[in-house]
Amino acid sequence: MLPERAEPSDPVRRAFLGDIHMLALLTGRERTLSEFTDLLSASGFHLERVIPTDSPRTILEAYKV
Repeated sequence: MLPERAEPSDPVRRAFLGDIHMLALLTGRERTLSEFTDLLSASGFHLERVIPTDSPRTILEAYKV
């Protein structure tokens, strides 16, 4: 039995493609909030807040120190 073909608007497919892009084009891993905080701090930024969205993505709001 084969599953139905995923449409481009299918959130599971988008998440899968996002993971593949991250693996192929970036460092190939996800970062924890602590890792992002350390990365921002090392770059001269302060993490102000984390904003959840209705998608698999989260917005990190940071300001230059």
